[in-house]
Amino acid sequence: MSLASLCNMTVDIERKTTTASESGGHVEAFAVVYDDLAATIQPASGRLMAEFERRSMQISHIMYTPTSISLLAGDRVVHGSSKYIVTWFADQAAKGRVFAAYLLKKD
Repeated sequence: MSLASLCNMTVDIERKTTTASESGGHVEAFAVVYDDLAATIQPASGRLMAEFERRSMQISHIMYTPTSISLLAGDRVVHGSSKYIVTWFADQAAKGRVFAAYLLKKD
């Protein structure tokens, strides 16, 4: 069974941007960088959460996608009303998964 067949959802990937406001200050907003990306999001195991905790990072979920994407820590993954912040990411082509992002749920 391929990863593509396990991708049971689509997500948007958003990146924080800063623009000038009319009052002369700055406004932060999120802009979509990937729209309707096929993915699957699963809860992280306790072992994996503890491993990231040792690195002073918190995760709650892992997102897998068969699409090679470019992420930054702090990007936001949106699925429906659920929002997740990207903590870490890795190319996992050697494991049969193209890309994994380690997320912290922010609902």
